[in-house]
Amino acid sequence: MYVPSLERVEYDLTPWKNKNVPIIWLTGQQNTGKKTHGNFIKDSFNYEHISITQLLRDEARKNTERGTIVKEALNSKKKVSDVR
Repeated sequence: MYVPSLERVEYDLTPWKNKNVPIIWLTGQQNTGKKTHGNFIKDSFNYEHISITQLLRDEARKNTERGTIVKEALNSKKKVSDVR
């Protein structure tokens, strides 16, 4: 899948490199309890919850070529390609 290079986003992770910040990924099929477990961890340990689905929906709302690609993938129920 083609993603225009001007739309690629680079993030400066320098502030996080020397911090002991746990990153917990919950993966699995649909309806296996990822959101339930994520909310439990978030509430129990006062962590932040980042929903990949919500990030994709937010991206699909943007009027960009990438937004259009993501929107088409979400609307067609296809997997959104991980392009690097």
